[in-house]
Amino acid sequence: NLKKDLAEIIAGIENSFPRHLSIEEQGRFAIGYYHQKQSYFESNKKADAVADESNESTNNKG
Repeated sequence: NLKKDLAEIIAGIENSFPRHLSIEEQGRFAIGYYHQKQSYFESNKKADAVADESNESTNNKG
């Protein structure tokens, strides 16, 4: 699944690599892009967990 996810991410940016970057810099760009996308999903998971905890707390009171 991780390879599939990574392939989808790379496919999304494949045509938009900054051409002025060297191959090494393009690799760093791709990894940075992947990390940024991953942090977005992690923050969503944390927000969902907080919301779930809040809902459980509210449900236990009533």
